[in-house]
Amino acid sequence: MNIRIASLTVTLLFLALPALPQAPAPQAKQEDPAAKEKEESRKRLAEIDKVQDTAKRRELLEKYIQENPKASNLDSAYSSLLSTLYGVDPARAVSLADEILARPRDPKAFLWKNAYMYKFLALQKQISDLGGKILETELDSWVLQRAADFDKEHSQKLFEKAIAEREKDSKKDSYPTVEELRFAYARKLSELGKKDKAVKEASRAIDLDLARVADVEALPKEDPKRRGLEEMRQRLAPNYRELASLLADTGEPQKALETLARADELIGSSGRAREMRPSIEETRARIYANMGKTEEALESYARAFAFRMSDATRDKIRELAARSGRRAEDYFTRARQLRLASVEPFEPFELKTDEGKQASLDSLKGKVTLVNFFFPT
Repeated sequence: MNIRIASLTVTLLFLALPALPQAPAPQAKQEDPAAKEKEESRKRLAEIDKVQDTAKRRELLEKYIQENPKASNLDSAYSSLLSTLYGVDPARAVSLADEILARPRDPKAFLWKNAYMYKFLALQKQISDLGGKILETELDSWVLQRAADFDKEHSQKLFEKAIAEREKDSKKDSYPTVEELRFAYARKLSELGKKDKAVKEASRAIDLDLARVADVEALPKEDPKRRGLEEMRQRLAPNYRELASLLADTGEPQKALETLARADELIGSSGRAREMRPSIEETRARIYANMGKTEEALESYARAFAFRMSDATRDKIRELAARSGRRAEDYFTRARQLRLASVEPFEPFELKTDEGKQASLDSLKGKVTLVNFFFPT
């Protein structure tokens, strides 16, 4: 009896309770239109980028840009188009890059940076195409050399053809000479990292120059061609300096120093000595420094500084002196001594001033004077 009463009580209580709220039915998730457009645009552009045929890919990219001017990935589409164009139509790539660069830019965006990059690549492609065309069609050595200076891809073949064409010319003095072409070729080889081959070309150029000097030396003393003999010799000095630098780069420092000594002999105490001495001494200093001969290097830098007080040489002296525990001021003092020792006094002169008065060297002694020689004859 008690069990039945308890059961009836629980039932009545349950019926008296208010109905519990039911959980709402799940609603369909609303899709973000912007996110949807972004994903669809990404997929479309990815499909276009998979197209292997360059002409077809270009066509599809141009169509996509035209039909979707407000696409979220428009910058990516333009970058893909620039990437496609620069190799096949560099002129159009340059034009498109210029259009992009002319627009107002967002500093955080990457498209304008890509425009610069692809413009450079397209210009390089145009230079390479022109260089290849010149290599196939031209015979003029000067044109071939100019093309070689700019076109890295074909530079070696262009120089070789320029040299071959000049060697066919019976006029040895035609510009550029074979010697000049070979030395220019040596510089280009050095830029390309082909130092050993550069040394060979530079050496051949110097041998040709020496042979030309010997030919002039063999002429009778009254021959007018001998008048330029000294200048021919002095023009060899820069070539010896460059050869010395190349020899040092290929691990022959002692041979490099011997080559520089030859440059010293050629310039002697000529008018070009002051002009050439700093570069010769700087080259010598670098060679000594690489050999671990610090004192000799500093002496050479001081000699260079004596003739040309450049900031770069001054900094080299300070850096090398500090590294070796020496006083840089000692080498600047040495440079001043060398400079004073090389000063040549003015020869006596007499000139007329603007006021019509006579002025002589003696009358100017002890005075701070500016003498301006203009239109000298």
